[in-house]
Amino acid sequence: MDNQTHKLLKKIEREKQKREEIERTGRRDKEPNLLNLSDALDEFYFLSKLKNYCAYLSYTRFTNPNLTHYDKKDFRLMREILREVDLDDFDNPVLRIYNRIRLLFEACELGLSTDEDIYNEVVEILDETDGCISFEEEIEFHSYLCNYAIDKVNRNKNSFKKRLLFHYVKALDKTYQIPSNSGVPLPPATYKNVVKTALFSGEDTVFFQSLQLIGVQPSGTHKSIGSTYEWIENFIHYYKKKMDGDHRESYHTYCEALLYFEYKKFGRAYRTLGNPLHLQGMFINLDIRLLHLMVLYELFNRRPTILENDDIEILKILDNFRHQLRDDENRKHQISSQYLELFKQFAKLYRRLYQLNIKVGGMERKLPKFVRAIEELILDVLNKTPPYKHWLLEKAKEL
Repeated sequence: MDNQTHKLLKKIEREKQKREEIERTGRRDKEPNLLNLSDALDEFYFLSKLKNYCAYLSYTRFTNPNLTHYDKKDFRLMREILREVDLDDFDNPVLRIYNRIRLLFEACELGLSTDEDIYNEVVEILDETDGCISFEEEIEFHSYLCNYAIDKVNRNKNSFKKRLLFHYVKALDKTYQIPSNSGVPLPPATYKNVVKTALFSGEDTVFFQSLQLIGVQPSGTHKSIGSTYEWIENFIHYYKKKMDGDHRESYHTYCEALLYFEYKKFGRAYRTLGNPLHLQGMFINLDIRLLHLMVLYELFNRRPTILENDDIEILKILDNFRHQLRDDENRKHQISSQYLELFKQFAKLYRRLYQLNIKVGGMERKLPKFVRAIEELILDVLNKTPPYKHWLLEKAKEL
């Protein structure tokens, strides 16, 4: 039970006790507090219904709308409750925030331009009420704002990358500040998402110094984080132990290698990845295989002797990856058709990129046919949505 629900139930109980005392003593000259009791019941009911409704809006907007066989009109009395809450929020900050989140999700659903204004209002209220509402409630609010920020980033609103990271960090920090949560496992997907979001938020030491998170910022000293790289590295190593054991090593390997890759430490990324064929977990395995292929491409151009000494043949490794995709498509069915198509797009574009790259140093580079092939590759990357599209585009342009 969250803190606000507990408070409201106690408030209802207090009003009931007052009413029972009035009846027990027979004080007919005393106001029977029926309206106070009714208001307390309404506040509890409105908040409970609104929390449930926000979960529905978030799920249908940001998660998977196809799994719900009902819609908004099936939530009884919701229209009347929302009208009442818009008029009077009982001076309850938690109720006020949930109502703003409801307005935020509805603005997104309707495509209204007011969504960012509502978002900023929610953030402002959260800042004003910091320390006045429970950690559990703050975690819930930041989780909702994460969903909103992810949607904005997916729509190429890059200014929301730092905001997304801020909400991830806030939710995590509040989670592990609760003593009873010290052993709560960190979902591996959240671990990976924090690292990727941090890497794609850009270099900004001041911003990362402001991101207070248990285990990441130095404690007990006046020293602060010295760089974006240091913050991400500290997060990767400290929060590895918070994950469950099954896929912990795979996710840690991927995140550490991705950090090295993004900072152009390709040799360290290569050694960290090792042989990705033995790793467990379908989705993280595919992410690692993609990263491995990109690292091999970079080493082929920069330090080819490493690949020669290890007898690495990039096209064979690419074919092995494509075989894994075909095997899932024909037999295992562990990957959705949508994601399978995106991975196949990457494999096809990568093959074309690598084959053109081989020819860069030869006479073919000067032929109009070669130039057209590069232009067609760039156009195809722009028109598709493969994983690591930005990298494919950058490498195609470098040709």
